[in-house]
Amino acid sequence: MNTLLGARKMPDYYMIIVSGTPGTGKTQVARLLAEDLGLRYVSSSVILKELGAAKPDPTGRYTYLVSGEGVRRALETLRNARIPVVLETVYPSLWLEAGDEDTVFVVLLRTDPFELYERLARRGWPPEKIAENVLAEILGVVASDLADYWHMVFEVDTTGKSADRVVENLYEKVLRWDAGFKIDWLTREDVGQLAVRLEASVDFDKYWLGYSG
Repeated sequence: MNTLLGARKMPDYYMIIVSGTPGTGKTQVARLLAEDLGLRYVSSSVILKELGAAKPDPTGRYTYLVSGEGVRRALETLRNARIPVVLETVYPSLWLEAGDEDTVFVVLLRTDPFELYERLARRGWPPEKIAENVLAEILGVVASDLADYWHMVFEVDTTGKSADRVVENLYEKVLRWDAGFKIDWLTREDVGQLAVRLEASVDFDKYWLGYSG
């Protein structure tokens, strides 16, 4: 950890956030990163559900609505435990708004939309849910959510890579402090065509990986 973060003196509590569109490898990477750095892995969805701060989406989109106040309560619980964590979440800006001073850096995982489609299909997800999430990846929804924090976000492409290799790539970026956003899938014509096809299968009245305030 000292090598990764240089000479920085770390407080008793801090967190590293791992985020990305569902299917990009958050759980594997976050668990491996936590194990490698000797930190505790925390799933944001688990702690938020335990605190009653995540409610099922009434639209039936197989996801949860999260409030900013719920995240603040969850963060306070983690702070009180005084145990540094690697936190996995699809709602990074809510956690950063509640405690950016606690966050060392954010890992943003990206995956080629065609590979992401196949990963989600193998999970047996409904076609509309697959389309919604692949579109979110194509349009960089999570990256947009992190725009105000670009200076502490390390974007890593997980396409065709093991979790070990992704973590290695992350370390290389952190040691250089190579932060910011570099991936734009829409520069590829084939991805643009995929986006057009997927848009036709999504009900935009129920759309997005949204959260309530």
